[in-house]
Amino acid sequence: MSDMSKRGERIIEFKRQQGCPAMWARCVSTRIVVVAVLATVFLVASSALAAIQIEVPIQLRARAQAIDPIPVGEAEARGNSKPVLLPLFRIGAKAYTRLPWAKPGALQRPAGGLELGLHLEYDLIPVLSGAGGIDGPQAWDTYSRNQHHSRAGASQMRQAWVGLGLREFGQLTRFSAGLMTSHWGMGLLANDGSGAVDRYGRMFNDPRGGDLVLRAQLSVGLGSKSDIVTTVIADKVQGDDILLTADELFDGPSTRLAPQGEFLAPISGDSANQVGAAVLVGAVGTQQIGIYVAHRNQTNHYDRRLDVTAVDLFAKGDFALPLDLALHLETELAYVFGTTTMGPSYEHRKRSVAHTGAAGQALISARRWGVVVDLLYASGDARLNDGSLTAFRTDPNFNLGLLLFDQVIAAQSARAVTRAADEMLSGYPAPDLERLASKGGITNAVVVFPKLVVHPGPQLELYQGVMLAFSAAPNADPLHTRLQGGVAANVFGHQPGRLYGIEVNMGAAMRFKVEGGEAEFRIELARLFPGSAFSTGGGRKMAEVSSARALLAFKGVQFAGEFR
Repeated sequence: MSDMSKRGERIIEFKRQQGCPAMWARCVSTRIVVVAVLATVFLVASSALAAIQIEVPIQLRARAQAIDPIPVGEAEARGNSKPVLLPLFRIGAKAYTRLPWAKPGALQRPAGGLELGLHLEYDLIPVLSGAGGIDGPQAWDTYSRNQHHSRAGASQMRQAWVGLGLREFGQLTRFSAGLMTSHWGMGLLANDGSGAVDRYGRMFNDPRGGDLVLRAQLSVGLGSKSDIVTTVIADKVQGDDILLTADELFDGPSTRLAPQGEFLAPISGDSANQVGAAVLVGAVGTQQIGIYVAHRNQTNHYDRRLDVTAVDLFAKGDFALPLDLALHLETELAYVFGTTTMGPSYEHRKRSVAHTGAAGQALISARRWGVVVDLLYASGDARLNDGSLTAFRTDPNFNLGLLLFDQVIAAQSARAVTRAADEMLSGYPAPDLERLASKGGITNAVVVFPKLVVHPGPQLELYQGVMLAFSAAPNADPLHTRLQGGVAANVFGHQPGRLYGIEVNMGAAMRFKVEGGEAEFRIELARLFPGSAFSTGGGRKMAEVSSARALLAFKGVQFAGEFR
């Protein structure tokens, strides 16, 4: 057993005993203070205004999932077929009040007023003993597996913000501040983890968590119905897939070990700030187009930096077709550029960043059936030691299929990080290897994913999809590529082709109304037939992988009322 493996075992035992609470406890304290301050401001201000409208929405979700062992290297696999149970309870509170100060009169102007709102939301994820599979603690490198939306016990405050709106001449200016989720467009880069609002978007999708920011936001509505909205933001990032927490670092507070096994002084995680602006045309209509531009500055404990700008275009529209058909089109194009001193390279201390991602969806629907086609391009990077970083990675909550990206590549990239950091294998490991893990996001990919949906009854839905996926650049593993002198090699140490494989997905959903909301039960199955990107040599490929899962969900409003 290598020193790295022994080190990993000590880390697992430490996390099991301690739960790594220190960093999270400080974060919880900060958020509790934020909630208390915001609630006090709202209650004091609203007591002098008109009636207060209050809603208490809740969501209950539970996912039971079993996955075949995933090959992550030669004669090595991670996970087992033991089912994993991942429950989620989300509760919120929305309060709203308005003080009108003008009524339509001689000037024929619409009523104006001051609007004040408070939004709270909390995710409770119970800790379950005996969790196994790829989400369990069997392999210490599973820290890279979708931590921010699948880790048991990762309860968190999602939203705690107040909004102050000024409505005059039919136009609305709103200032919001506090802890909130961040989302734009289809969720390619910024994704709040709330999931798609249409029924077709829920297929093979179970989003968790989301991007969290402490934000100050000013939005100005233009036009007669405020259908053009301009927004400026300033963020202190609290959590997303780019920001590594201390527990995700090899030398963080839960992983920094002396040779004898003692834990040394803690090392903090990343810190990030963002500023940005967006313009959305058609904010209140069925057709929208918008642009979002944001600049991000991120630093780690060693003062290595990431300075990038993202330009993100988004458009969608709904159209009526002959024969009582409906067409929905949606697309998003993102380009990220800048410089970084982060990243696994000793040859280039400062590297350029140039990522491109594009997604599209077309849906034709009738009363009893629908056809959906999802398309995705995420640029790749097979040259891990040159002066540029070109691999685009989607947010992990932007999901296509059950297996390939969310499980297989997530597990392989996590294990690849561990191997590349093992001094017994690589000699002198490069820094920032943790940032190579995909965390379930889609990277280095060209995907075509058609799906067919039929409705045998008003409550029953059957759906099936076949996903065809290619790599945009060779599927390169950091250690094996280094050992072969920079020539791209996959996790099995062989030259990869471009075909990731074909993934067959199928499912059935039953939806029914219950008191206070809507419930849903889904069963979904998937099987991945690997392609040449997972070559194991001699014309052979990685073993096929299967998955099955059941999901139970409820969403509704448990209380809605008005107080004076």
